[in-house]
This record gives sequence, structure tokens and C-alpha cells, in this order.
Amino acid sequence: MSPYVRITVSLCALAPWLLVAGCAMDSGSSSAGSGWSGSAGGGGGSSSGGGETAPSVVDIDADRTMTVRAGDGVGVFTEYARGGHWHVWWTCDTHVTNLDCSFDVSASVSGGALAAVAAQGGAQLVSSPAASVRAVSRTSTTADGVTFDASAGTPIVLDAKLDDTEQGSLLFFVQNGVVNGGYSGPLADPLTLEPSTP
Repeated sequence: MSPYVRITVSLCALAPWLLVAGCAMDSGSSSAGSGWSGSAGGGGGSSSGGGETAPSVVDIDADRTMTVRAGDGVGVFTEYARGGHWHVWWTCDTHVTNLDCSFDVSASVSGGALAAVAAQGGAQLVSSPAASVRAVSRTSTTADGVTFDASAGTPIVLDAKLDDTEQGSLLFFVQNGVVNGGYSGPLADPLTLEPSTP
């Protein structure tokens, strides 16, 4: 199945999953709203067909988590905890498509270094120079990911590929207590995530 077809199928399956059962915040449930409520930084976003420019810089709430059921939808989920603690994890839509997903995910900081880098689930660290981490996995019905620390409040640049294709519509985070800040369009990939609280 081509990456484009897979992504289209995955998004159709993922949308109800996120809105109804999937992403609940640690301090209550969330539903996607309409409109963008964060910093949609200038520059580098991608655009297709003269439409709206995809946000390339977003705020991420501190100390919020998302809960999803692995195997029900494709996504790369980013969480930030006060003090510089990051958790980036991903799931596949194997229960829907009967296929697994090949992920290649990297995160980097422009200043400073990452510490306490660890792989989770079936993720394998491919490289981890001082200022970045890259992990790969073949994911089906588990959640794979990485955790790492950076200086408190330091933004990260996230680059995620599914089956060798970048797809910003598969990136999820919490902003203003809502998944993706209520923005429903595709995001730029790579995407810069800036913590709202150090």
C-alpha cells in the first residue's frame, strides 16, 4: 500500500478515535475545536495548493499527557514535563489496516545537549549525538518511543517519518488543554515545539 493511501486510510480511522476515545488529558478530557490557538511561527511551514500555511512552531503545555490505544490509529505524540523532560511516542493503525508501520523519529535542540536518552517499547536508538536523538521502529500494536531531557523550557525540533514519508497530520501534542490546540489541519514536519512553561 502506498504511503499516501495508508495515510488517508489512517487519518479517516484516527479522527473518530482521537475525538471520541483516544486523547484524554491528565486533568480532564479534551475535544478538538476549530481554529488555531497557538503561536504559528513565521517561516518554514509547508503549504499545498495555495491553502493555509501549516504551523511550523507550536506551544506545548507542560505536564499534560495523552492516552491512546495502540493499534487503533497512527500518530506521533509529544509530551513535555516541567524541568525539561520530553516523551515522544508513536502508535500504528494495525487493528484497522492489518499492516505495521515503519517509524523514523528524531528530536533535536539548537542549543545545549540532551541527557537521559532512552528508548521505549520496540524503538531502537539509531544515533544520539549530544544535541539530538533518532529512533526507529517497526510498530504494530504497541506504543514505541523515546524519552530525553533538555534544559528546562528549551524547544525541540521534531521530525517524524512514517514509511519514509514526512506527514505533519500525524503529529499530536497538547496546547491550551486541547489536542493540537484545536487546530485540525496538517502541521509542518519537521515541527518546532516550544514549552509553554519551563
